[in-house]
Amino acid sequence: MNRVGFFDVSRQARRRMAIAADLPDDHPALLDQIDTMLAALPDPHLLCAEQRAGSMTAVQGVRNRLDAYLTDLAVAADTNGDSRVLHAGTTGMLVAVATGANPQAGSALVARGRALQDLPQVRAAYTAGRISTAHVAAITAHAARIDRFAAVEAAVVTIAETTEPGELRRILQVLVEQCHPESLDTTAQNLHAK
Repeated sequence: MNRVGFFDVSRQARRRMAIAADLPDDHPALLDQIDTMLAALPDPHLLCAEQRAGSMTAVQGVRNRLDAYLTDLAVAADTNGDSRVLHAGTTGMLVAVATGANPQAGSALVARGRALQDLPQVRAAYTAGRISTAHVAAITAHAARIDRFAAVEAAVVTIAETTEPGELRRILQVLVEQCHPESLDTTAQNLHAK
């Protein structure tokens, strides 16, 4: 353990801090404009109930679009080998230090982005802000285990756009079980053993 200020941090955390300190801060000027616009948002207490409800929906859509863009950035960084250029080790590590996340979350973001390349309708809905990262995570976790997923992708996107991620996961799990009924026997045996 090494000290940072008054606190002991692990060697791994210190390494991530060193990588983060060396990352360039170049970025498109448009991101600064977006930041300035966010600072100008009105005080929620000055809005009426209808405006607050509508704003929640609008903010979530913008958040989804930004998450989708971050996912695209991670995939582009992986495709172009940015982690080697910037001495970060792996793309997951690069994403982690650039976003302040842990390495597992960085790797998961890259994996989700890679999986989205084979799911054009899911990717389009995410990029448009109609579904959230949680929806995308549920779909990418289940899609490979659903036979002929492309045939049901549009329906899955419609469900994702109209329901919460937990319900989407439940529906996707039903589809997986219909495609692989033998997994039900194993699950029942495991539950009985417990």
